[in-house]
Amino acid sequence: MPGIVEGAVQQQAAQQPAQATQKKAITPEAQRVVIAAKKVLAQPDIAKQLVEQMRLAQDPATGIAQATILVMKQLYVKSEGSMPAEAIVPAATAVIVDVAKLGAAAGLFKLTPELVKQAAQIAIQMFTEEVNAKQQQMAQAQPAQAAAQPAVQPAIGV
Repeated sequence: MPGIVEGAVQQQAAQQPAQATQKKAITPEAQRVVIAAKKVLAQPDIAKQLVEQMRLAQDPATGIAQATILVMKQLYVKSEGSMPAEAIVPAATAVIVDVAKLGAAAGLFKLTPELVKQAAQIAIQMFTEEVNAKQQQMAQAQPAQAAAQPAVQPAIGV
């Protein structure tokens, strides 16, 4: 997810996670992502998979964060990369609540505002680390690609 994710992280990763979990108006683009996420979460097979992922996590907040990132990645892939960067983080902050509700409904943990805030912090950290890793991969690949390209020779006798 290079490019689109980088913009979203740079725009909003510096915001306080507590702000991210507060109710506020989101853009129509982010709202469309949230609606798509709700449809994904309503699919029994996917919901079961997410619950299992949260159950296996080292703690509830990490499980919620991992499951939320999985949902957002699936939506990004399904959108064929057309998800606007500015919609990713606001949508994810709404989706994280729905994922947490799913885990709580499955009896994995008690849903509290503190748990959602902690999950948001972890998700932002995981998201940022993933973007940084992809940026490093791209930076390392660029010199190798440049070295592999043949030098262009000037046309003689044209």
